[in-house]
Amino acid sequence: MCPPALIIGGVVAATKIGGAIASHSAQKKASKANAAAAREAFAIAVTSANALRVETEDKATRSFFSARRQARQARSQAQAVAGEAGVAGRSAEAITDQVTIDLAEFGIQTERQEERELGQIERDLATGESVRRQRIASQPPPNPFVTGLNIAGAVA
Repeated sequence: MCPPALIIGGVVAATKIGGAIASHSAQKKASKANAAAAREAFAIAVTSANALRVETEDKATRSFFSARRQARQARSQAQAVAGEAGVAGRSAEAITDQVTIDLAEFGIQTERQEERELGQIERDLATGESVRRQRIASQPPPNPFVTGLNIAGAVA
């Protein structure tokens, strides 16, 4: 028959071993869940950023096409009014040239604004990637070596 101290010691050791294994399993499960949630959150952010990128590009394109249409109308009206007034030459050309210059400047401003907005989207995505990595690193998977040491300590 085994002495009671040996039986109690065996029960305590088994409990410690079971606790170490359970702790390892729980930490591994929590780490995987955390990583999956971080990846899912980043995937949603990427989808949103891509939609915002398309919307920004469409908005700039629509804005420029609208301005181009207005510029064509303004040039046509300027030419018609000049023709009706009997004005020709450099004066009439100066007005239509100014409309063309204004359109070009608007195009440049629109393009710069679009680049700023797209750049901000890219910076936001880079920040999101960094946050995703930090979130995953904040709950690392369990170290099997440490779990082994805990089990070995319980056996000893």
